[in-house]
Order: sequence, then C-alpha cells, then structure tokens
Amino acid sequence: MTDNSIPWLIEAIRLTSFPGQPISPNGQSWWSDVIGSAPDRKLIQPKSGELIEEGQFASGRLILRLTQPKIDWTLVPLPDKQSEEMPPTIGNYPEMWQSFLPVTKAWVNLPNLPPIKRIAFGSVLLKPVETPKDGYTILSGLLHSIKLDPDAMVDFFYQINRPRVSASGVPDLAINRLSKWGVVGFQDSLISIGPEGIIQKLGPERYIVRIELDINTSQKYQKDLEQKVLPSIIDELLSMAHELVDRGDVQ
Repeated sequence: MTDNSIPWLIEAIRLTSFPGQPISPNGQSWWSDVIGSAPDRKLIQPKSGELIEEGQFASGRLILRLTQPKIDWTLVPLPDKQSEEMPPTIGNYPEMWQSFLPVTKAWVNLPNLPPIKRIAFGSVLLKPVETPKDGYTILSGLLHSIKLDPDAMVDFFYQINRPRVSASGVPDLAINRLSKWGVVGFQDSLISIGPEGIIQKLGPERYIVRIELDINTSQKYQKDLEQKVLPSIIDELLSMAHELVDRGDVQ
C-alpha cells in the first residue's frame, strides 16, 4: 500500500489515439467541438501534417496535437507554474484525472471522430519525500514482486508491462499496463556572472517518488475499434491506472 498521508501530485495527463489512416490537419474542429470555445493558440503545418491547439483548462494547459500517426490530448502545468520544492504539477491525484475525463469522453463521442485503431491513457505522478530511503520505502509497498532494501539502494528504476485481456467485450483485445517506478533527486542551480567569472550555486537536493503510466490497447489488434465501445475502453484504461497507483504492481 502507498503512503496516503502525502498525496500523489500529477505532472501530466495524456490521452493518445492512433487513427487507422493519415489525417489532414486542415479544417479540423476537434478543439472547439470538445472544449466549446476557440483555443488560445493554433498552429498548422501542412507539409508535416501537424496540428497544435492549446489553451488553459482546469489548473493546467491543455494541448491538442496531431502528429502523424497519432492524436494527443495532454494536460500539463501552466508555463509560469514553478515550485521551489519539486517539479511543476497541475494538482492532486485522483481529482485531476477526474477533471480530464470529460475531455476524453467528449473526444471519442465526436461525430467527426476518425477511425481509431489504438487508444492509450498516460500519466506521470509524483510524491515528494524527505530522503531516498523514504522513497524506496514507499516503493517497497507498491512493487510486490521484488524485494527492496531501502537502507542500501541507490539509482533504482523499475519498468514492467503486465497485459490483461480487455473486459470491454471486444474479441481478442489485450490491454498493456506499462508502468515505470523510481526515486528521483533534483536540485536548483543558480548561475551568476561577476568579476570572479561564472559561479554556479546548487540548492539543497530534494527527492520525489515518480510513477509513469501508459495503459494502452495492444498494437496486435489490427482492426479499427468501434466508436461505440471507446468510452467503455477509456473507463477500463482509467480503472487499470487507478489500480496501479492505489494497489501497486499487481497481476
């Protein structure tokens, strides 16, 4: 079990869709159809087939990006969001996932949604800790298949995929549950230029437990996913992501 006295913070949330064919960036109204208003910024690059639209959403910056061959909806911290204690975040887990969910559902229910072959939910979660040992102690309660020694460990990183058969009713559809776990140290750097030359001053080192999730439908499924099942698949992806955060690396 995880340490619930300190909340998980969200660094980023992402929904990725893989269309079954190349999509033109011209004439797309996905942003306004989903959000209900025009984006703050829009960029189209016809030669590369890229479309970028973005604007403020909830407590972060929502970005719609079409890059052949995928479409990403991503929620990230605002550009001016800074913290002396840890990397920028957009809010607490699970509240920010719940805020992002309406965007995903509105997207897959659009009448002009392109055919989708694969879909994925991703997120990065952070938990501040005082020492690396504290971080490894938290991970020891989440990574059940390996034995950790918090007193003797450094530079630990763990990645695993535990696929499951989808319960959505789509025949032969598997879902990849890719997760990455680690403890990360970071510190601020202040550089000044004066008569003595360039001087670099480093702040105190701080630590975070970091989880990166990528829950996605398997690329082995070669057919287009029926649009009517996409909302239930998103619910399934999100449920599996919740399970990993709340229960750890379970089968």
